Amino acid sequence: KLQEAGVTSAFINAGGDLAFIGGRPDGEPWRVGIRHPHDENKVIAVLSSLGGAIVTSGDYEREFEVDGISYHHIIDPQSGMPARDLASVTIVAHTATAADALSTAVFVLGPQKGLALIEELPGVEGVLITPGLEVLVSSGLEGLLELHL
Repeated sequence: KLQEAGVTSAFINAGGDLAFIGGRPDGEPWRVGIRHPHDENKVIAVLSSLGGAIVTSGDYEREFEVDGISYHHIIDPQSGMPARDLASVTIVAHTATAADALSTAVFVLGPQKGLALIEELPGVEGVLITPGLEVLVSSGLEGLLELHL
């Protein structure tokens, strides 16, 4: 609707799902921080965007601890337990709906299978962060991501 109304620059935040129309009004790209999975007060990386959507799924949201074991809301359907091989997945896609679905799916698939899926999908890029803070970046984002480790 915004584009139909002639809007050429916009930033929309729908509960953490981010969508962009063009760059900032000054022509520069929007800069989006990816939260550090182990420290809510830090950014682990920064992405630039000139349009599309960016969505992150992380094991640090909606989580609780029982007997020293952390449980979160991203469930592996194979085990019925929280997926454990990633701490954070950020997806860049044309729409927030696609980015949201893919961030959860890639999180469950894990680093290797998740990155392989991203590489197969046109117009989709991703940043995967393991619990040990290894950062995996899809080929289309190489050189476009600022790391703040």
